[in-house]
Amino acid sequence: MDNYMTLPICDILDHRDCPECSSSEEHLEHTMYDVQRSFEQAEELAQQKSRLIDGWEEASAKLCERFPDAASGIMAFAAPYLQWLRDNNMREVSLAEQQRDEIIIEIRRMEEQSMEKKGKQ
Repeated sequence: MDNYMTLPICDILDHRDCPECSSSEEHLEHTMYDVQRSFEQAEELAQQKSRLIDGWEEASAKLCERFPDAASGIMAFAAPYLQWLRDNNMREVSLAEQQRDEIIIEIRRMEEQSMEKKGKQ
């Protein structure tokens, strides 16, 4: 995941720090694309993590079948840990989604301000 999920919004939207952009408008446009792409990558990563957790859950169930005498111990250890992993994964996705939305709202606000300035000139 790119820095979009960790940097302050004002740093993300400052075109002076971007060697690829010559104007604020150009920077906002490419930042919008980059932020959305970064979020999509975060979602893909979360889906991969979820599949891994599913695999571990299946492996735990197979261990319980293979060693029925130890099943309660296996599940006592595995179940809370797997649930913690699932919860943490969901929190990460939720946080990334919230940050993406905040950045997009700020980009749109800045675009509107830019259009208003151009309209007044």
